Amino acid sequence: MIDNAGENYTKVNGNEAVALTITKSSTAGTSAVSDTCNAAIQELEEKYPGLHITPLMDQGDYIDLIVDSVLSNLVWGALLAIIVLAIFLKDPKPTIVVAFSIPFSVLFAVVLMFFSNITLNVISLSGLALGVGMLVDNSIVVIENIYRLRSEGMSAARAAVMGANQVAGAIFSSTLTTICVFLPIVFVEGLTRDLLQDMGLTIAYSLIASLIIALTLVPCMGSTVLKECKPKEHRWFDAALNGYEKILRFCLRFKIVPLALSIGLLAFSVFEITQIGIVLLPEMSGNQATISVTAPEEADKEEAYALADDVMERVLSVDGVETVGAMSGGGMLSSMGSGSGGEMRFSFYVLLDDEAAEQGSQVIDQIEAKLEGIDGEAEVSSSGMSQLSDLMGSGMELTIYGQDLDTMLQIAQDVKGILGQVEGFTDITDGQEDADRQIAIHVDKDKAMACGLTVAQIYSELAGQLTTETTATTLNAGLSSYEVTIIDETNPLTLENLMDYEFTTKTANASGETVEETHKLSEFAEKEEMAGIQSISRLNQTRYLTVRATTEEGYN
Repeated sequence: MIDNAGENYTKVNGNEAVALTITKSSTAGTSAVSDTCNAAIQELEEKYPGLHITPLMDQGDYIDLIVDSVLSNLVWGALLAIIVLAIFLKDPKPTIVVAFSIPFSVLFAVVLMFFSNITLNVISLSGLALGVGMLVDNSIVVIENIYRLRSEGMSAARAAVMGANQVAGAIFSSTLTTICVFLPIVFVEGLTRDLLQDMGLTIAYSLIASLIIALTLVPCMGSTVLKECKPKEHRWFDAALNGYEKILRFCLRFKIVPLALSIGLLAFSVFEITQIGIVLLPEMSGNQATISVTAPEEADKEEAYALADDVMERVLSVDGVETVGAMSGGGMLSSMGSGSGGEMRFSFYVLLDDEAAEQGSQVIDQIEAKLEGIDGEAEVSSSGMSQLSDLMGSGMELTIYGQDLDTMLQIAQDVKGILGQVEGFTDITDGQEDADRQIAIHVDKDKAMACGLTVAQIYSELAGQLTTETTATTLNAGLSSYEVTIIDETNPLTLENLMDYEFTTKTANASGETVEETHKLSEFAEKEEMAGIQSISRLNQTRYLTVRATTEEGYN
């Protein structure tokens, strides 16, 4: 979809531009589509000298960033585990065995993921990274026991069998208890399952794989690698054991000390949980931000475009802002082109450099400060992962269902009042603040009938008075035709004179003569000003309104 810069406002860093939106199909992967589009952009820039294409928003960047981060954590976690083992054992041979067990365990887990239809996503990779730290535990326990038996003079083959057999029950029970912590997530319902099911299954698969590898591959490699094994001194490890033995003897002698410490830490932990607050997901900062600007309703096209230029200049003056793109009218933001009252709207996409992206909300605050005092309304928000945007609500959301819109609006006002009394809530809205005011005419049918009028007649005549344009005729000139419209602006019907509008009726008197009578609308009707409805939302054929409140900074 292309936004023509000649017809609508489309600029990048103050220069005229053409906006192009690319939307993937439902069966395509976002990351693959993003890579393909970026390759095509590079090819086009090389083919046409002087052409410069700036991606204002690329969801693939977020996916690559998070996946690379998780994979990096996974690799570094495995390397650090191997380094720690090498430092304590001071022997490269058992370290090599554990190092080989890690990729085999990961491969085993990935195979199980494949047959369970679990994709490599942020959640499953996080579970895999978490599982790497635990899957080496079983291999370390087995190889350390085999290494101990070999140091005592037992043959390599017998040490491998006996070493694995002696700890098999222990590692099986410990692995099973950890699996029992994560696996029940599969059986829960709702959002918890949607978010954590892949992680729970991936961790369970990793642990199952580590158990199988520790009881099969590790003894096999141990019987070969540890054929020649010379006892070595482990001063650091022996010193740690001696220190631990002293502490353990003290705790066994004075049992009240560890019990009191445990109870104290438990109480302190519970207290801290009540103080730090709880959120569904942490705030995520990125290198993108979006700004929605609404021009005043009375502003013409030139004034609105001048406002957009002013906003772009102010945003570009903020430290850390690399690129600013703005659009209005058609194109990918056709729904944002104009507001409900006829005012023009502009959408700005802001790209930040790495340093500004790390600051997150601070840069957003600076942009908001720069936009204070503009001749219009501006709303700034950080642009995080769209897949999680609905889950990272910054406050409370209440939904009111019903059929009577007037009653629902009244309930929404009551709910807004209740939320307004809660400290820490701001920007409380039901989405109807920009709705037009409307006038309701309540007709007393009995009084209207006494005047010789029905509700249908009253409605028809008032509707006719509100219609000031009438198509009189059509003129044909050659192949063209022109409609002639008559506009009647004499005695217009306004809110001030509405109730004084006179209806003329004809009735028969006692002698049978027809008599004309005039009756004002106020004689049989009442006027009531009330809030209109900006939009009507439905779910399963039921109307609903949503009241939202944002949590202020510093509140949880």
